Amino acid sequence: MDQPLLVTRPKKKDLKLGKSNIYLVPEICHLTGLTDVNRNNFSLMKELSRRTQPDPNTKAQKIMGFIKRIITNEQAKEELSKWSMSIEPDMLNIEGHLLNQEKLIMGGKEIMVGTDWRNDMLASRVNVPVHMRSWIFVFPRKLAHLASDVLSGMKRVAGPMGIGIDMPDMIELVDDRTESYINAMRVNIKHRQTQFVFCLLTSDRKDRYDAIKVFSCCDHSVLTQCVLANKASNKTKLLTICTGLVWQINVKLGGELWAMSLPKGLMGTMIIGIDVWHDPKRKRPSVCAVVATRNPSMSLMYSQFVFHEAGQEITSHLTTLITAARRCYYEDMGRLPERTIIFRDGVGDGQLEVVKQYELQQIWDCLKQEQPGQSPKVAFLVTKKRIKERFFAVPEAGGRGGGTLRNPPPGTVVDSEVTRPEASDFFLVSQLARHSTVTPTHYNILYTTLDWPASLYQRLSYKLCHSYFNWAGTVSVPAPCLYAHKLAYLAG
Repeated sequence: MDQPLLVTRPKKKDLKLGKSNIYLVPEICHLTGLTDVNRNNFSLMKELSRRTQPDPNTKAQKIMGFIKRIITNEQAKEELSKWSMSIEPDMLNIEGHLLNQEKLIMGGKEIMVGTDWRNDMLASRVNVPVHMRSWIFVFPRKLAHLASDVLSGMKRVAGPMGIGIDMPDMIELVDDRTESYINAMRVNIKHRQTQFVFCLLTSDRKDRYDAIKVFSCCDHSVLTQCVLANKASNKTKLLTICTGLVWQINVKLGGELWAMSLPKGLMGTMIIGIDVWHDPKRKRPSVCAVVATRNPSMSLMYSQFVFHEAGQEITSHLTTLITAARRCYYEDMGRLPERTIIFRDGVGDGQLEVVKQYELQQIWDCLKQEQPGQSPKVAFLVTKKRIKERFFAVPEAGGRGGGTLRNPPPGTVVDSEVTRPEASDFFLVSQLARHSTVTPTHYNILYTTLDWPASLYQRLSYKLCHSYFNWAGTVSVPAPCLYAHKLAYLAG
């Protein structure tokens, strides 16, 4: 019988176990995942989101229903009794505390903000504008009219921000092939003169986007900004999109949109975010990225990355990366930072001791070499987003919403009862989740030589969640961690 078959080949580790190829009959196989057609179906995606990201009240009901099924199941009770275990029928009632709202500096004014300050940004000038003098606008010929609209929109919104935009070199492509974009960039980029390249893309093809980023980052060291035609073609949202584009470009060029209001005690502090990216297929090397603040307002960043063994979370290159970051700080500020605070993302509980003995030791040795005879002022915190803990805010008696559970408000800190007695840790809800159940971030102060109370680490962590310039609102982790995550992913 001449029957085509699908072949699943074993991985190297499976070969050692004696496993061989698996043959599947295509006619009885079904594709999994979401197609582009599915993703563009608004109704389908909305319903899928409702099922996979329930609101707090629905989430709590599902949890309680699951617990009830376990404690009323005879087999489950028998199995639990063998281990002398029992499950409480109700969720644990605990008390947290709420941090004060933060103040941000916009256009020279100090403004009290919540979790979304886009409207405040629209009413203010950016703190540090960068004039767009020499840049290139690349677009396919069939999108020439849209390119003109985008350019006009960017100029219209940039004026009130205090950002100047000169006329770019308009490069019209005969088609939208990836090679056409790359060739246009290769021919028109002027070494040390071109500030950035703006690309109008016809679709969200990953190979095209990756090729543009590889060419600009690796071959020519020039900044790029891409936008999809289907987003920019929405006339009602064009100015909103152009506003976001101008903000992003200004930051990439070294500008500052807003700044945190920092107490004097934090002056001279360097914040470092560390994250590692792994190739899901374990075929490419893993990437360790480091992003560090380099100015008093903690808005300018130094960034660097290195490749290391695939699948390896612990890195051996921190001495080189931290030394380079501190050297950059010294060149900008004329002195070394007084204290260094590291936020390490992506470490599991089973790796904490290894991180403490290996990565922290590298950082300690680096700081000791730079300042011999002195005890380095350093703190090392591990942040973790992929956790199982969920918190629900119980409404006050007689309050609005009756007995409906809600998400805790941003700024909520839980540092008792569900934390570990042997560790100095806390949970922080920094972001706003409007339609789903919010996931808190777990912070573990793994090591510190600073004479700071836990409340100061909590406040600093919350402040840093206000400084991610790609979003005019709070994010789930300190901005240097999120920047490191983005850099590691891009490099990988």
